[in-house]
Amino acid sequence: MLDPERSGEALRALHALGVVLSIDDYGTGYGSLAYLQELPVSRLKIDRSFVAGLHGSDASAAIVRSVIELSQRLGMSVVAEGVEDDETLLTLRDMHCDFAQGYGIARPVPADRLTAVAQEIRAHVPALLGAVPDMAAGTVPRQREEAPGTPTSARLVPRVTGTVAGVPGVGAP
Repeated sequence: MLDPERSGEALRALHALGVVLSIDDYGTGYGSLAYLQELPVSRLKIDRSFVAGLHGSDASAAIVRSVIELSQRLGMSVVAEGVEDDETLLTLRDMHCDFAQGYGIARPVPADRLTAVAQEIRAHVPALLGAVPDMAAGTVPRQREEAPGTPTSARLVPRVTGTVAGVPGVGAP
């Protein structure tokens, strides 16, 4: 940040308006632990480079697990980027990651295919995670009441029932 004080003021003003702020690609680049204390951030997105190495690298697995625990202890939700397969999705669930996104859940699609893809996600992800969705209400198990902001994200930690976020026709919380 070129002007941390001014940037912080702008982010606090956005947060006061109800904007959910995320740190994207956390763990790479110029991210700092100080930002987690100083900025009104609600969500961390773990960079795909760590998620992709989850099963091949003990270091990547330790980093992912640590970022999940750290962010949740700070009251933030966590999104794992770059989930490419069911094995990774299940591992992230077991690590108590809140959200996942990636081609293993759904690829980007044109708007006219979004409803069909959302239905595929609703059928596949809860079944994989061992939860039974209420298709009439469009619900799957949830832990927190916040939307991931992307239709190719999946809620991972089953605890409390709520709405499927980011899906047309299903209200976001």
